[in-house]
Amino acid sequence: MNCNKCGAEISPGAAFCVNCGEPVSAPQAAPQPPVTPQPQAAPQPQAAPQPQAAPQPQAAPQPQATPAPQAVQYAVPAPVLPGKGMGIAAMVLGIVSLALFCIWYISIPCAIVGAVLGGLSASKAKEVGAKNGMATAGLVCSIIAIGLAILFVILVAIGVASMGAFL
Repeated sequence: MNCNKCGAEISPGAAFCVNCGEPVSAPQAAPQPPVTPQPQAAPQPQAAPQPQAAPQPQAAPQPQATPAPQAVQYAVPAPVLPGKGMGIAAMVLGIVSLALFCIWYISIPCAIVGAVLGGLSASKAKEVGAKNGMATAGLVCSIIAIGLAILFVILVAIGVASMGAFL
């Protein structure tokens, strides 16, 4: 059987055309005239009972055509990136160590942990062929924070040593 709208082949028993979604109408049976009751003659006492006509079966009502189903779009979750949590932690630690570089005893340990986590997270993402920008950002921020903290400690040491010369 073919679709009335697009002409595509429709498998038997299908309710809709797989090509265009048009409802498939079943072949219509030839309409039968409605059965009208026959008036019966008054019973005559001498006559034998007359056989009554058997009711003719009526055609089953045709099912109403249902509208074509709406296309349902499901949200497909993004694939989980391995090491994503470590990448986030590396980025946070890198930013904290940058913000606190002048407190070197907090900045340097945070930056070291951030660099380690960033490196691990980036390598896990690289194993599956993905990129983890947060891990890279955490690694870069941590390295910069280590450099700034060391530079700050050196400058403070030079400043303290130079002040001792003036005393």
